[in-house]
Amino acid sequence: MAVTAPEDLVAPADTGRATSQALVRTTASTGGPRTDEASVPGQGQATVRRTTLLDLPDELLARIYQFLRATRLQAIPLVGHLDCLFVNKRVWRLDFAVWMEVIDLEGNVDLFLPQLLTIRSQQNTVRDLTLDVHPGNLRLVANAVANLPALSQISITIQDGESVPSKTGAFCLETLSKCSSLTNISLCGFDDVYSADCSNLSFFSPSLRNVSLDLETGLTTFILRRCPGLRNAVIYCNGADIPAIPWDTVEELEVSFLKWRGYMSYTVNAQLKGTLFRTNPPRSSLRSLHLHIVCETSAPAETKLSARGIVSDILSVIASSDVSTVKITQARESEWPVLGGHVAMQNVKTLILDAVGWDDGEEDDSWSSLVRFLSHFPALVRLSISHPTYRKIMEPFDDPACMVDEFQSRLDPPRLFTDFSPLAALLAYTRTLPVLDFRLPARYSSGLELRATRARRDQDFTIERVLVIQV
Repeated sequence: MAVTAPEDLVAPADTGRATSQALVRTTASTGGPRTDEASVPGQGQATVRRTTLLDLPDELLARIYQFLRATRLQAIPLVGHLDCLFVNKRVWRLDFAVWMEVIDLEGNVDLFLPQLLTIRSQQNTVRDLTLDVHPGNLRLVANAVANLPALSQISITIQDGESVPSKTGAFCLETLSKCSSLTNISLCGFDDVYSADCSNLSFFSPSLRNVSLDLETGLTTFILRRCPGLRNAVIYCNGADIPAIPWDTVEELEVSFLKWRGYMSYTVNAQLKGTLFRTNPPRSSLRSLHLHIVCETSAPAETKLSARGIVSDILSVIASSDVSTVKITQARESEWPVLGGHVAMQNVKTLILDAVGWDDGEEDDSWSSLVRFLSHFPALVRLSISHPTYRKIMEPFDDPACMVDEFQSRLDPPRLFTDFSPLAALLAYTRTLPVLDFRLPARYSSGLELRATRARRDQDFTIERVLVIQV
């Protein structure tokens, strides 16, 4: 297997949105500090003024402030820090709206939102609102939402351990349902708020396409049935019951069973029996599916076996559908699903396997189950596997500033097969598949990942170490 290792690359993180940004090669500076002077003073020519930030066009200046805002929101999640805009009137005019488009508040809601409600120019700029709130501030949040005409995305997380009064929670949800500009809603918490408390909840606007719900089971079902324009759903199942999951009516579905019990298999299979996957041909809208099933460490072996079995059942049902992307998050000490010999995921082009709960450098012996599982994806083009067994080649190179010489030497085929045999075996096996893009993603939202790519199936892989930056 021919392997090459070009210079480190920098790429934006894959956030699920299409991007046309090219990879950018990073090179070290070979000269002294750059100046924008056309000539050296004293040699008979005029000195050209240095280019400053304010010489940039409006579009580029606004783009810079977008990145700056994202950086500051991660470090200081309190909007109201507007000192970066106090440059001159032009910067304030251009970038105030940029700065106020996204608001991320962890606490202090009672200080910022009243100020927001008093200034009309601020209300018209807010498009994305993320709140970590105490239940006592939910009515204030509802009042703010009702006065933000451009709001398209909102995320509300109730602070841990806090119970929400039923009337307050219902009032907040009713206000959200009347917001016609919303396209994305994420709700987490709302303990002690049930569907019976929300009898006045109207249907959400058809503009609402994306929801993420970590709520009581009945309330989750109640809200899902009132989203006529829903396309993408993220559902967290924390209780003993399972909500009515829209298996076949959304385009993208992520389901996390965070407290799996063996009896849940019957509920899931019963739901699948009534879906459009059973029609001939299948008429389901689903195109992307993410499954995450968590068993307690002390769970009986039968429970762990049923968790693996339900993944197999679900994949077998959707095998002949138009699902093109599958992601499976596997818990520690679990083997990959076992599918029947007749099952072929003919339309799946992207497969993402994510192993959680492992320590750095820890290895497992699930190689045989992985190969068996991959054999059911004959049309696979992109494969991503996040597992420490195969990431050892990156250690200790998760520091982007490290030298690449040692990493490049590890890619030499003799050393690769000797010192990193699990990865070498995986690459060799992947070469026999139609896969054109293989990745070992970064452990966190930003970091180094390994990519093996080729243009055609009959070619060898080119391996690159890529720095992914979440923006």
